[in-house]
Amino acid sequence: MTVDYLAIAEHRLEKSCRVLERQRELIATRRAAGQPTAHSENVLATFERTHATFERGLQWIVKVQETIDPWAADERDRPRIPRRPLLE
Repeated sequence: MTVDYLAIAEHRLEKSCRVLERQRELIATRRAAGQPTAHSENVLATFERTHATFERGLQWIVKVQETIDPWAADERDRPRIPRRPLLE
């Protein structure tokens, strides 16, 4: 069974974007209501760092895939490179 690490990374990045948007909306709502936002802003900063990590991970995966097979860098349905079995 092969694992599509690129698809996983893209999914995480998309989900992270939605979380960031929701947190920003929450902060705006709290600010408009005159409620404190310090904690929510700290949580947003944590989400932003996590998002940046996901972006770097996606960039790394793309770079590795291009290194392995530079001709198929943009082809999603290309055949997977078979891995050698581990020697035990």
